[in-house]
Amino acid sequence: MKAWLKKHFIAHHANDYQPHILRRRAISFLLLAVFLIETAYLFHTSIILPQSASLASIVSGVLTDGTNATRSSNRLSLLKPNPLLEQAAQKKADDMAEKSYFAHTSSDGVTPWHWFQEVDYPYLYAGENLAIHFTDSEDVIDAWMNSPTHRANILNTRFTEMGIATAQGSYQGRATIFVVQLFGTPLETSPLSLITPVAEASNKFPIGDAPTSEPSVVSPTNSPIAAVKGEAIETSGSTTTALETKTEIKFIEKSSTELQKLITQPKTFTNNIYLVIGFIISISLLLNFMIRSEARHPHLFVNCLVLVTILTTATLLNNYLAISQLQIS
Repeated sequence: MKAWLKKHFIAHHANDYQPHILRRRAISFLLLAVFLIETAYLFHTSIILPQSASLASIVSGVLTDGTNATRSSNRLSLLKPNPLLEQAAQKKADDMAEKSYFAHTSSDGVTPWHWFQEVDYPYLYAGENLAIHFTDSEDVIDAWMNSPTHRANILNTRFTEMGIATAQGSYQGRATIFVVQLFGTPLETSPLSLITPVAEASNKFPIGDAPTSEPSVVSPTNSPIAAVKGEAIETSGSTTTALETKTEIKFIEKSSTELQKLITQPKTFTNNIYLVIGFIISISLLLNFMIRSEARHPHLFVNCLVLVTILTTATLLNNYLAISQLQIS
C-alpha cells in the first residue's frame, strides 16, 4: 500500500517524477467519473426526487432529525413527533398539492389552524413552516434557520411537539414536493393550562379561529429553496374541548438512517465527493511543487488545473441550480 501510494501520489525518480494521479489517463478517468456523477445528480434532483413517492416519504424523518439536531445544538429540549400533528401536516400538504397553491392560507380562505381542528388537536401554542421545490433536505433546514420567523418556530421553547409531512404535486407547472412542518403544545398537557380557570380562558381564541393577525409570508433573501413560509401564533385551544375531552397521544419516535439522509441530500453528497477529489489532486500537485524545478513536468499542472476547474464549475452549477430553478414568493 505504501508503494502504491508513493507511485500514484508522490513525485520521485521511480515514476519519473510524474505521479500517476496527475497523468492524463488518470485525469481523463476522473473527468469521466465527474461527468457521470453530475449526470446522476441532475437526473435524481430534476426527475426522480420530485416524482418518487418512496423518496418523499422519508423526507419527514430526515427533517425531524434535522430540526431536533438544531434544537439540541442550541441546548433546547427535543420536539416529540406527534401522530395528530403528522396527520394535520399531511392534510395540509395534500390540500396544497391537490389545489396547487403554496401559502399559509388557501385561496378559499382555509387557515393553518383549520388543520389542527381537523384532527382534534387542541393547542395552547401552534406554528407552521412550509417548504417547496427543494433538492436537498439540508437546504430546507438551512433556509428555515436563515429566516427569523422560521428560526423562531424551530427554536421556540414553548413548543413541545412536532409533525412533518410531504405530498407530491405540481406548482406553477412544475412537479414538486410540498413540505409542511407543524409545531404545537397541546392545551391539556401544558403546565399553563393546569392553572388557567375556564372562565378566564373563555375569552381566548378557540381552536381553528383566526388569530389576531394573519400569518405573515416570509421570503428569506438568502434561502436556497424556492420559498419558505413560517409563523408562530400564540393562542389557546377551545376550553370546552380541551378541558373536557382527554385525548391520549402516543408519541412515535422517528429517526432517519444514514442512507436516508444520503438519499435526501444529493447536492451535499455530490459536492462533498468533488471536494474530496479536488483535495487529493491538490495535495499531490503541492507535493510535486516541492521537487527540484528541473524534474517538474508542466503538463501535470495543466492536467490538474483542468480537473480542478471542472470540479469547481460542477459545484457552482449545483449550488446555482438549487437557487435559480426555484421561486421566492
